[in-house]
Amino acid sequence: MLETKAVFRRKDTELNATDCVVDKVVRLSGAEFDRFSHNLMREWSFIRDNPIDRVVDDQGRYHCLLVVGDGRHDGILVNSEGGDYARYSAFIPNAQAWLEAERHPSLSELAQKLAAAVDYILSEINPEGKAAEYMGSYTISNGSLSEKFGITFGSHSSLTDAFIDMLQDRPEVASVRFDVSEFLITSAPREAAVDLEHDNAVSVPDDTETVFAVWKTMTEQNPEQWREDTRYRQKKDGALFYIGGEEGQYMRIANDGKLVVGTYDIARPGIENAVLISRAVRKYGSYEQTFLAAARLAGQRFMADIFNEKPSVMEQIRGARKAPPAPRKQKDGRGDMGPEL
Repeated sequence: MLETKAVFRRKDTELNATDCVVDKVVRLSGAEFDRFSHNLMREWSFIRDNPIDRVVDDQGRYHCLLVVGDGRHDGILVNSEGGDYARYSAFIPNAQAWLEAERHPSLSELAQKLAAAVDYILSEINPEGKAAEYMGSYTISNGSLSEKFGITFGSHSSLTDAFIDMLQDRPEVASVRFDVSEFLITSAPREAAVDLEHDNAVSVPDDTETVFAVWKTMTEQNPEQWREDTRYRQKKDGALFYIGGEEGQYMRIANDGKLVVGTYDIARPGIENAVLISRAVRKYGSYEQTFLAAARLAGQRFMADIFNEKPSVMEQIRGARKAPPAPRKQKDGRGDMGPEL
């Protein structure tokens, strides 16, 4: 989601914009910029001290000051027509970013190339632009990107790291790896969430119960220990628990009460680099209720393993037990709690 500010006009039939030229940039402190933005008709010394030689040139372009403030993203164009106040003014969103792009044109050009390369890759692996139903793996050669966009990626390069981050920021991408000659990209499947909290819940897929049962059997047969990815808790929304080595099963518990179970592989050197494959999703009323449901699903070994690794988990369990139970579905259709895990 992008956020910005804008000046709206009501029921305009067309956009009437004026060609402008920025002759000077005036940088104010953040507080002074705020005062100026709320008092445009006052006389200001910085307008008087930065006169513009001409108001309009032969091409009909307005010559202006661009006023920006420290710590403020936006700016204000000012044409005073020789006065000490903003006789004509225009709001310019994200003016600071615009100035940085003008100051470093090569960096701006590189950012545009990287963004175009990301769009190109996504159009290649998902030409219809829809969320994939199943996870898939794709390879994009370094040579093709270099030929098409003039960018060459290398191992242990901050440019490569930045490009991987740009790809992974896109919801269509689950993971990205680079091995000098090509990028290996795994697409992210859409999660068919089962909402057990509202009457207008999403219908439960026919195989959801089967998926949970198979997943539970897999974890019971897994000889490895349950662990928590502590970095996930610090950086993400909720907690991630997993059992296995380079491949295995995981549970992801979101703060809003969503429980995702699935499998992972390619966990080299650790779970933070693994490809996570979601298999089934359920929604509960709170994190505490979801944690208890996950603990019941994973079994007693989960409790013992996690307790031994991180005693603070017991505090989560105690808190979850104190939480009021979610309403269960009654025979007359009232209530909305689905089958218990």
